[in-house]
Amino acid sequence: RSVAREVRASAMHHHICREREPVGTGASEEAVFVLNPGTDVLAQAPVYRDMATSADRLRALGRALTGSPRVREMEEAVLVVRTEEPMRLAMVGRFSPAEAARIAVLPAILEKGLSRLRYVSYADAERAARALARQLVDGVGEETLSRCQFVALPRGGLFVLGMLAYLLDLRADQVRGPLQSESGENGGNSPLVLVDDCSLSGLRFAETLERLDASSVIFAHLFSHPRLRDAIQDREPRVVGCYSGGDLRDLCDESLEEDRAAWEERWRERSGGRAYWIGLPEHVCFPWNEPDITIWNAETESEEAPWRIVPPEFCLKNGPVVPGLVRLQEQPACHGGVRPADATVFARFEGEVLAANVETGRAFSFPGIAGEIWMALVAGASLNVAVDALATEYDVESNRLRADVNSVLERALELGLLRRVDDD
Repeated sequence: RSVAREVRASAMHHHICREREPVGTGASEEAVFVLNPGTDVLAQAPVYRDMATSADRLRALGRALTGSPRVREMEEAVLVVRTEEPMRLAMVGRFSPAEAARIAVLPAILEKGLSRLRYVSYADAERAARALARQLVDGVGEETLSRCQFVALPRGGLFVLGMLAYLLDLRADQVRGPLQSESGENGGNSPLVLVDDCSLSGLRFAETLERLDASSVIFAHLFSHPRLRDAIQDREPRVVGCYSGGDLRDLCDESLEEDRAAWEERWRERSGGRAYWIGLPEHVCFPWNEPDITIWNAETESEEAPWRIVPPEFCLKNGPVVPGLVRLQEQPACHGGVRPADATVFARFEGEVLAANVETGRAFSFPGIAGEIWMALVAGASLNVAVDALATEYDVESNRLRADVNSVLERALELGLLRRVDDD
């Protein structure tokens, strides 16, 4: 089929480029969300601050977000990194109301999460494990520990239990691995030691404790807030010890922008009153695990843990589950006579290009051949180069092809999505 027939067919349905009208609940709508957390915030965050350039940091943050569980579910969305000035990180695609609500809070989540980020390297984790082992020896005693069985809370607890097994010289029969059954018993009268990498609200520990038949329990983990540990021992008569290798700071006073009492009460209700402590601890992350950042989705009226902020090269958990699944595209630098406007980001989807204005939030579809023309325009040094590039792919008369390319160009210029260099 010729380029001219493709473009005219699209134009008959107002589709040289099109913008969808608002749609009803449950449907998907084309949109763009700007996710830039701020250059200073990203440049000062652990794991990011040692990267060479701002572009490298944006790429890494994009890789982190693509490891988020909810991103994997959004089949019609792409993260776009624009690495030429003005640099941007944006999500472009078609979003249901629930997805839009989830993404709308992401810029604030990124800014606050990155400012609270505490990255624990393997060396840091080993030091914390040594401190935890000393606390267990001092608080429980070597003789009692030699009779205890140790159980890991999956999956982060497995790494910590492995270190403790060496540091405490545990026998093979003392190490039980992950807790899988609906009940857990300890041999004799010795406490059962539950091991984890961190505890933020204690909710996961509470859920685990409910499944245990053990008469006495010790909770051993690398990091938590002191008030959380105190609350666990105050509320749980079966817990005979709660030890950590290091403390997490509460950043509520620095970060919370609303009344703390009301904020705490709201999250206490959302946890069903089961959380031992409500606070804003440092966002601790390990080479094997980034604890989930929890948000409240107003559209679904439910709690979600959709976002990761540490790139996969620094955290095993954040690697892609499906090899080859691409949710991240880098917008190529454009040096020709026609370039994307400063507010434009665009992404390639199967059968179309979505181009968006990040200032207005409006996204436009260039379907079929119109998308191919868009890509040729932004890649070409001139209009003639774009026409020549398309002519190698499509068998069409030169003048007609030039008219089609010019039609798409004029529409993109009219929408402010592209600009001519001589407009500067």
